[in-house]
Amino acid sequence: MKLQQPKIAMNLDTGLLDDVFKYDGVIERADITESQLSNVTLDKLMIYSSVIKNCDLSHSHFNRVDFTDVIFENCDLSNVKIDFGSIHRVIFKGCRLTGVQFKKVSIGHVWFEEVKADFIGFIDAKIDSFLTSDSFLGSAVFYNTKLNDIQLEGANLEDASFYQTPLKHCDISQAFFKSIQVNKEDLFGCKVSREQALQFAILMGLEIID
Repeated sequence: MKLQQPKIAMNLDTGLLDDVFKYDGVIERADITESQLSNVTLDKLMIYSSVIKNCDLSHSHFNRVDFTDVIFENCDLSNVKIDFGSIHRVIFKGCRLTGVQFKKVSIGHVWFEEVKADFIGFIDAKIDSFLTSDSFLGSAVFYNTKLNDIQLEGANLEDASFYQTPLKHCDISQAFFKSIQVNKEDLFGCKVSREQALQFAILMGLEIID
């Protein structure tokens, strides 16, 4: 997969997350560490060409976002709700995304690296060029979401659910799960390992005879 990396300027200005209140919801070319923007509701949150480290955005509600060329590292975004927007060329590294809800969000060239994202939800979303590395997506929900060029490496998908979400352009061959919910029609064209193929056959009620 050719994943586009965030384009971040060499010289960034030190900032705080609550600078959004001074700059009409916009953070740009910023280096932000150990800052907080939790339990807030914002009409919009725009972050461009920035590095966000060890920050807390948990339990917040953002009606519209635009994250472009951003690295989130060791941040807590648990139970964040996003209703609309775009996330492009973004890396989430060592972050907590438990219970995050992405609704009507366009996601492109995004990398989850060692992310805890159990109960994450993608609703009426569009995801293109998405990579995971050693991340936990247990009980994740994908509902009516368009997927393209998805590679889930080392992802734990235990009890994940895919509703009205075809997996034609997805590679889950290096993901792990014992139980997963997906319609058999939506598996067409999905790349799976031999072991997973056997799992799906059993889940579909087929009787395997050696």
